[in-house]
Amino acid sequence: MAIVSFGPIVDGVRGSIGGVTFSRAQSSDTVRGKPRPMRPRRVSQLLNQKLMSQASHMWESVTTAERLGWTNYAATVDLTDGLGNTYHPTALQAYVWHVLMLLNTGQSVAAVQYPAMPGLPSLPVLTFLYGAPTLFLQDVVPTLAAGETLLLTLHRIDRPNNFCRTRVSVRHIYVDASAHPVPIGASYDESWPVGALARAFIYWRYQDMFGRTSILQLDKYDFTVA
Repeated sequence: MAIVSFGPIVDGVRGSIGGVTFSRAQSSDTVRGKPRPMRPRRVSQLLNQKLMSQASHMWESVTTAERLGWTNYAATVDLTDGLGNTYHPTALQAYVWHVLMLLNTGQSVAAVQYPAMPGLPSLPVLTFLYGAPTLFLQDVVPTLAAGETLLLTLHRIDRPNNFCRTRVSVRHIYVDASAHPVPIGASYDESWPVGALARAFIYWRYQDMFGRTSILQLDKYDFTVA
């Protein structure tokens, strides 16, 4: 898929020509081949699809006043597209991010409130540690406060400089920084040979005490299998 930027004469194209589809994404125009609906096969993919559907349906019961609160909050969230342009998520998108974080971490969604502070949260810095055969979350700076949550998704090992397309190995919910390091991947080196240089891909989201949920983050950690 390509992202397109138009000039002063033509400001947009829609429709399909010869199997190429021109459309409008949230923040920019795109050109791609005829899209095919995704068909999740793995249990984790099906679960994510189910939770996404649940969060979207919950939006239908949100009151007008609450929707206005989410709209006002979304307007304070600055995101950047592939062309470097700044845009804002919709109220629905901001709501779904928040609800998915709650659902994935087992928190209550009985009374979902829009964040009490504007913008995205300031992100902590995560460090990792490998001690054969386990991968650890070594530290979180600053330490998580009460009511704050990290959701880490660890993918199976890939080789350095390759984008990790392997399946999810484990998801880890982290809410307490009192003990370090914290194991997040037992037997993580699997059957890899000793001395091999490997790379861990850790995707994560952070939710602060005000209910602000970060966009998806990615950390890469290189280590030598022992």
